Amino acid sequence: MKKIVSIIIIGLLLLFPAVVWAEEETVTSFETGDRNILFSNDYRGFCLDVNLKGAYEGDSFTAVDNTSAATNNADRSDVSQLLKIMFTYCFEDVFVSDGNGSYDIMDTNMIQAVVWHFTDNQYVWGEQSKLVDKIEAYDGPEIPDNGYELRMDNGDVISFDFMVMKPQNAEQQYFFSYKLTVGKVTHEHDFNEAWESDDENHWHECGCGEESGKAPHKGNAPDCITPSKCEECGKELAGVDPEKHTGETEVRGAKEATEFEEGYTGDIHCKDCGELLEEGEVIPAIPSEPTPPVEPEEPSEPSLPVIPAPPSTQEPEVDTETTEDTEMTEKDEETTEAEEEIESVDKEDNDYVAPDTEDNGVRHWFVVMMFSMACTCILFKKVKVK
Repeated sequence: MKKIVSIIIIGLLLLFPAVVWAEEETVTSFETGDRNILFSNDYRGFCLDVNLKGAYEGDSFTAVDNTSAATNNADRSDVSQLLKIMFTYCFEDVFVSDGNGSYDIMDTNMIQAVVWHFTDNQYVWGEQSKLVDKIEAYDGPEIPDNGYELRMDNGDVISFDFMVMKPQNAEQQYFFSYKLTVGKVTHEHDFNEAWESDDENHWHECGCGEESGKAPHKGNAPDCITPSKCEECGKELAGVDPEKHTGETEVRGAKEATEFEEGYTGDIHCKDCGELLEEGEVIPAIPSEPTPPVEPEEPSEPSLPVIPAPPSTQEPEVDTETTEDTEMTEKDEETTEAEEEIESVDKEDNDYVAPDTEDNGVRHWFVVMMFSMACTCILFKKVKVK
């Protein structure tokens, strides 16, 4: 008999290890219902069987510190890990903050439907289906029953503990329960020297997400070559403004006008970016000035007539030697001229070749006559001079 009892005890240990070895305590329900009801140990729970009734206020339950009792009612497979993933990994899809450090279930009906999907294969749709897909896609580490921590962007540290509430009344059902403990990060901040920034502010940030020295950007106004940057963190706030020119200008293409060509005042350009700011104007050619008329000179006063000296009555003295020399010179010149004329005539006669015609005789006598006349004239001049 003792052997039979021992075998039964060993079998129970093998079949129900979680129930036997789990730490247990008796708790009561503070609310009536089947979803997210509060228990006396500050846990809240969702029922695990759609076919059984929920809890009434004041009902007694045994709190089992082992969630493996949460199973599928059809095949008895363990679904506790799926339910813990829903509350932790999908935290932002399940909970919402009240702004005072507490977090509440966003939609209890949706969460209860998802729980029944895993325990009773209940059909889900819409947002429920999306949440189920996200839970089943989780490939992270196993979620423990106690002490799992989740760090939020606002610095909150949320600690999770999970239990199964076993009913003490056979007509009631199990509840999968959770408890949240919210705290703050307690460590000495080490803010980075590098600036963090957005479109409006800049700050230094700690690895925990805490911000320090947050202040709005303060930058210069952009111009045609310089973008707007924050004076503190260096973040570019705005690009260059091609329409705003704050630097010096220069004149290009200027040309002076002349009498023969038009001039140009030159175009005004931005010296920084080269943009044309103002076009120049054409300068007309300079008109040529007319030659001024020459003023006539004033007539000078007529000079007095010169009175001629009275003729001299004294006969001029004749230099006989000079007169004779002059006469001899004139005679010699006349003789030379006559001789040159005779030589010229003789030369013409010698060079001349009479044609074989009847006029040769006439031309011969004509030459003789001209020679005779020349000699006569020369003799006549000499006689006249004497």
